[in-house]
Amino acid sequence: MVTNNDRIAELAVAIRNHGRKGDRVEDKFTFPWIGFNAKMNSMEAIVGLGALDHLDAYIERRRKNYRMLRDGLGVDLLPDANGAKIAHHCFPILFKSREMRDRILAAIFETGIECRRLYSSLPTEEESYRHLGYKHGDFPVAEDLSGRGLFLPIHQNLTDEDIEYMISAIQPLLL
Repeated sequence: MVTNNDRIAELAVAIRNHGRKGDRVEDKFTFPWIGFNAKMNSMEAIVGLGALDHLDAYIERRRKNYRMLRDGLGVDLLPDANGAKIAHHCFPILFKSREMRDRILAAIFETGIECRRLYSSLPTEEESYRHLGYKHGDFPVAEDLSGRGLFLPIHQNLTDEDIEYMISAIQPLLL
């Protein structure tokens, strides 16, 4: 994770260490947040450190892929706001209805282009959350977006040709 926000950094460090507040003696066994312990092993650290050397290029490539899809498809859900620069992980599209989304999602899938539903693991839709007692309607905004949206890939391994193929295959479906 990369951030220039001290509060976010503090929270991230705490969450990765069982939610522990800090390393000062008075904080050592204070757990104000729910967290976990998922520290990397040495091999994962080596790979991660190597990837950091390419981080700026990866982010720029993802931004370029996002811009190409935005311009080619005529869809833009996430404009940069207030001078912020988004490091996109995917390209979201929202449709007027679940039926329209499902039809287009199936058609895109048939072209061989990776795609998936937007927010496909809501507590109201997943067996693993059933024990929490949530029911349809408890998260109306998330349920609406999840039901009408899909994600397209924009990862750094996609070439201009890949993005151009995506545009040519998907654009007719959006008309």
